[in-house]
Amino acid sequence: MSALEIEPLADTVQLRPFETATSVLARVAAMERSANARQYARDFYVKFDKVISGDPGELKKVSALLSLDHDELVRWTPRAARNGFVIGGEMITHYRSRRTRLRICPVCAQQDVAAAPGLPLDAAVACSAYSLVEPIRTCFLHDTALVQVATRQSFGDHDHDFSLAIADALEEWDTLIASPVTRAPSMLEW
Repeated sequence: MSALEIEPLADTVQLRPFETATSVLARVAAMERSANARQYARDFYVKFDKVISGDPGELKKVSALLSLDHDELVRWTPRAARNGFVIGGEMITHYRSRRTRLRICPVCAQQDVAAAPGLPLDAAVACSAYSLVEPIRTCFLHDTALVQVATRQSFGDHDHDFSLAIADALEEWDTLIASPVTRAPSMLEW
């Protein structure tokens, strides 16, 4: 099925700043209380593995299905390259993009929730592309330390299904956002 044949969903979520395609698919799946993002994507003839690798055709399907700004979705979705991934026009090596833990900025997460009133937390909180780069430990938007919300042991094979992977951490929402640590971003992070 091509992007031209896709009927946009009536209910969706707004693309958050720096959000990846897998994140937005996971959030819509969580909003619909689907078992997981991979199955949800399959229900709409979207190949989740191709979305993970940044396949242009699949990203076009996602943007059509969810009525999203295609260029913005492509810009922040990691695209497979020879030695790693390209995110926002920058090459990130496999070594620097290992998915061993998932992190969020507590201030960004609060803004995500405020922008999506009425949605469950796992459908509101987005995965920002910059949080996928292992050496980045600070949100450059808020000068705030990123907070680890999941590890490989907790999310297993669901590392690209952000909403499912962080759902347990969100049960401690008040603690998670209570005391963000302020610090200046390094030269790499800015």
